[in-house]
Amino acid sequence: MRKITAILLAIILLSLPVLSYSDEMTESDKKPEITALNSCIMDYDTGEILYANAEDEHLPVASIAKMMSVYVVMDKIKTGELTLDTVVPISENVYNLSRNEEYKMMAKLEYDETYTLNEMLDMIIIDSAAACVTAVAELVSGNEGEFVNLMNAKAAEIGINSVFHNGTGVCLNPDTDNEENLMSAKEVAVMTRHMIQDYPELLERTKQASVDFHGNVYENLNKLFTTYYYEGADGFKNGMTDASGYCMCGTAERGGKRVITVALRCESNDARFTDTISMFDYAFDKLGIDATQAEDATPRIIVDGNLVTFPDQQPVIIDGRTFVPVRGVLETMNKKVEWDEERQAVIISDELITLELVIGSPTMLNAVTDPVSGEVFKFESELDAPPRIINDRTCLPIRAVAEGFGVKVDWNDENHTVIIDTGASTC
Repeated sequence: MRKITAILLAIILLSLPVLSYSDEMTESDKKPEITALNSCIMDYDTGEILYANAEDEHLPVASIAKMMSVYVVMDKIKTGELTLDTVVPISENVYNLSRNEEYKMMAKLEYDETYTLNEMLDMIIIDSAAACVTAVAELVSGNEGEFVNLMNAKAAEIGINSVFHNGTGVCLNPDTDNEENLMSAKEVAVMTRHMIQDYPELLERTKQASVDFHGNVYENLNKLFTTYYYEGADGFKNGMTDASGYCMCGTAERGGKRVITVALRCESNDARFTDTISMFDYAFDKLGIDATQAEDATPRIIVDGNLVTFPDQQPVIIDGRTFVPVRGVLETMNKKVEWDEERQAVIISDELITLELVIGSPTMLNAVTDPVSGEVFKFESELDAPPRIINDRTCLPIRAVAEGFGVKVDWNDENHTVIIDTGASTC
């Protein structure tokens, strides 16, 4: 009897539909599609880990370690030992390191220039300037080796087991022991959360598209504000060395929720940003926030991979056409811009092409010079939207103008971004 019952039970079980793992898996169970070998996603508000993979493995993290240097300096400012206006002297060691191409610093620091701590912090965060870290470390502790002790003490204070051997992630300073800094993906997330909690004003620095440092403009190496623009992203730091591979720590806020992502050992330079975007989308979806909907309808303008910033009047979309303040974009494209007040006309030119647009007119005058014969060909072209003045700023339909110079223009609807490629980009 027992044997017959067992056989009947087996038949019943075999006849039931088979549920695969993918059938049972809900949207919230899906993993983010990333290349990173070590990763961590944290809910900033609660500290809860939303997703992680090999998150406790200690690895070199390249320039992400610079943020612990920044953390130590911010503490010194908080206690009054330093101010943002404190002058940072340039030693012979720093002078030489700033000229070492392997030290990841394009700007050469000079003995006779005056550098403030405020400027140095911007360059450390935006340009990943290793020599600036060393200069600040010498200001605080006399040399970078002693400064590292403060970094390790800070790590212990916030409860992480990271081990720091230098302040930069670059093992070239003779004041340090040539060993790699070691952090886990989870520890990077914990450090970032503590830094934002203690110094939320840091996000005003980390989200800058560029900084002007003694007459030279340095673009943010975090491409989440330019090429890989992500609505709501406002930090944090990326890095790369032969030892670390491509690394990225990011943070973004949407719908009143902030998340922190860490991606270590990514497949490529581009992958660290696309990985981060996938992790952001995954996290916001898990938190019940629609990550596909931009919170700010202001279009972004990117020229050759760099975000164009506007001091007052921002780009606007009117009747499906993007209008931008004329000088902000055209001068970025190395075009000469002139204004004829009497005719209310904008004249934009380079060596071969001149475009003339009149406020309110539906046509654009084109003058193209043959580079061989020198002959000038003039013709009119129709505009799908006439130029207009918005808040005392002359604004032009950007696609028509850019294409008038033979420049490629694309529109990313998901990110609300105009992407202009002049062919001069080296990114």
